[in-house]
Amino acid sequence: MRCPFCRTENRDERDSCYYCEKDLSMLRLIVNKAKSHFNTALELAERNRNEEAIAELNNALDLDHSHVNSHVVLGTLYAKMGDLEKAKACWEEALALDPRLQKTHEYLGKGEAASQAFPICRRQRRTIVFLVLILISAVSFLTLHSLPSPYEDLLVSAVDAYKKDKSFNAALQWLDQIPPSEREGKAGTIAQAMRVIIETEQDTLVKKGQEYVSTGNIQAADQVVWGLLMWHPSAPFRARTDAMRAEIKKMADKSVSRALEDYKERKILLAEAQKVLGAYRGLSVKDNDILVTGEAILSSITQTLRIEDTLRSFQRRQIDEWTLLEKLAELHKEYPASKTLPGLIRSFQEPLAKRWTKDVEAALEKGDPDGAARDLQNLQRLYATAGPEEAPDFTGYSARIQKLRTEDLEKRVRDAYERGEDEQTIQLGEEFLKSRQPQPETRKLVEALISKANERLAQKRWRWILERDRQYLDGVISIADAEATIQYYPQVTQYLPRAPYPTAREHILLYTALAYRQVGQPDKALGLLERIEKEYPKSRVMRWVKVFKPKVEKPSARE
Repeated sequence: MRCPFCRTENRDERDSCYYCEKDLSMLRLIVNKAKSHFNTALELAERNRNEEAIAELNNALDLDHSHVNSHVVLGTLYAKMGDLEKAKACWEEALALDPRLQKTHEYLGKGEAASQAFPICRRQRRTIVFLVLILISAVSFLTLHSLPSPYEDLLVSAVDAYKKDKSFNAALQWLDQIPPSEREGKAGTIAQAMRVIIETEQDTLVKKGQEYVSTGNIQAADQVVWGLLMWHPSAPFRARTDAMRAEIKKMADKSVSRALEDYKERKILLAEAQKVLGAYRGLSVKDNDILVTGEAILSSITQTLRIEDTLRSFQRRQIDEWTLLEKLAELHKEYPASKTLPGLIRSFQEPLAKRWTKDVEAALEKGDPDGAARDLQNLQRLYATAGPEEAPDFTGYSARIQKLRTEDLEKRVRDAYERGEDEQTIQLGEEFLKSRQPQPETRKLVEALISKANERLAQKRWRWILERDRQYLDGVISIADAEATIQYYPQVTQYLPRAPYPTAREHILLYTALAYRQVGQPDKALGLLERIEKEYPKSRVMRWVKVFKPKVEKPSARE
């Protein structure tokens, strides 16, 4: 995808230009839509639905006329349908857009060769058909008239070798057993006709393969050669076939080398280089050593290019140091045998580690355990990314942070208590006891502060409840205050000292029961009233229990 502002080539998934950083989101949508039409066209072409494929390609070019592959494939489909003029126009358009496009040169050469070869092919086809008719007539003559000749078995064996065994050489060997003296006879005439057919067919296949070789169509030439070898050609044609096979191998090896070089220079994409290797893998003339080496070189080049792209993104400040290290670490997982990546990772890791180590030390000196823990976590992640075997021992830092947090939390508990923030004192104190392992003296101090804060908080809440005495008894307590009473009840009951408040517990039970009644939970209200009857039968609040108990009892209980 080329930026219309600075003409820089960008990957299709980019939303902004690598170089000028202009917005390319709309262009990306158009290009992706064109690619969708192109991919649909390829699927249709594979099913031989050529006219529909041509329509999809034209839709793709309407959206993105610079899509070179659409021009190339469109020309190929026109050539396949016999319209060489349109095919040539499409390929020339592709060549104008990208002069480096090797396939277009090849296709144009094929188009010119095909234009000149069509009349010859037609004449050859007529000749072969005529000769095949002669062979059929001869075999029919033998079958119908049962030619009384000692060479009839030789002719039948030759036909079987040609038709059943699919062997040119074996058929000719059977025919060669008929002596020259019989050439003027019926058997000799039939043998000569068969020999002409076999020689012509071999010659036609060899010329077809040579034509593919001359136009650079390696796959088609290889298929012709392989098919010819399967028919066991005669010695002269075997020699020509072997020579052509050697030429095909030379061209195929060269195509692999050229594809790897073009990919290294970013002239083609990875998919195109892989396609060349895939095509080479399917050839009968392939060299496994070249294939293995080519795949290894392709992997190495891909690794290098991906590293370069990652470093370029960092240099352009598109990613930070941490993201750079993560991407390099991911590449190292994909390429564990890489000799470049470990050193490259360390070159960025070491200065970053030194900086974060200083940050940890500075935070500890300032008494900032949270900041030190945050920087230490970054430091640990950094070494985990590069490899846990390279990580130093951080237990010393962790112990210092733990100690600093313990001291800091103890101080926060004391400060909260001195400020009269009892709930905060209790919360911080309980957090301190659960998450830390303090000295016994410190533990006793914090536990004492929690106890005192609970007593003080219980007294505050009891006074708050007493202020609403009449509201409970008159049944006008608000829902919010009733819910608060229910919430305060356990804490006040547990921590309110008895000495200054001897009757507070039966009163808190009464008020909480009335709060439950107010929020619509009569069962709990009844349970608390019955508890007062059981535990405080002589209390002054019993008169209120007698008043309210019938009102909160369930109908079944009253019955």
